[in-house]
Amino acid sequence: MNFSKLNFGIFSLKIYGILLAAAFFFAALKFYRVAREKNFSIDFLSQNFWRWIFSAIFFGRIFAIFLQPEIFFKYKFFSFFVFWDGEINFYGAAAGFFFAAFFDFKKKGENFFRWLDAAAAPILLGIFLADIAGFFTGAIYGTETLLPWGIKYETFGVDILSPTHPVAIYAAIFHFLIFRWSIARAKIYEKFPGKIFFFAAAAFFFADFFLEFFRGNSSILQIGPLRIEQIFDLIFLFLIIFLQKFSKKFNF
Repeated sequence: MNFSKLNFGIFSLKIYGILLAAAFFFAALKFYRVAREKNFSIDFLSQNFWRWIFSAIFFGRIFAIFLQPEIFFKYKFFSFFVFWDGEINFYGAAAGFFFAAFFDFKKKGENFFRWLDAAAAPILLGIFLADIAGFFTGAIYGTETLLPWGIKYETFGVDILSPTHPVAIYAAIFHFLIFRWSIARAKIYEKFPGKIFFFAAAAFFFADFFLEFFRGNSSILQIGPLRIEQIFDLIFLFLIIFLQKFSKKFNF
């Protein structure tokens, strides 16, 4: 399997990055349609959506540079624009996106949690497509395994030549199940804004914490037996539990 890059002379594009962009496009389109079906303010969405995206890119890049300070030492103040080195951190991007969106919704007086519920299924759809992209390109691969369904990659960027756990497929299965759950419970939990999103997000980070044990990709930072990604999973999981429990008390 060799499906990782497109080369144009001295330039190259990561196919995984292209597929991630496609996954984001389909997720955003799905969210737009859901917002229209629920009679949400499309004008508000169109006026603010790109600010949330820029906030996601900004915080995602800051997280990446913070976790890999050698990038800053190498490029100095231009390091923010050198996206090919360190890329954009997923956890920072998620924090930036929802942080910016939260304040816009508070300012507008919109029910933030109703919008989050509407976004749950589209986000999970995008993540599911990203899992599939990670599997086929070898961008996400597992540890070595002797199980009969192990996958052997022969593509640039995969350090393990032996059969590996198809961890991206494991993730895709979990994310698809959460996606189906969020759709099936949409009407049931309509009177409890935020419930669908909080459960879906908690299930995502909980599953990702354990899936990381099967990841063969090198981690940016290892803290004892845990990868830095697992530390972020736990932080986000506890934050979600806190917000769900105390959202009314603190008027979020």
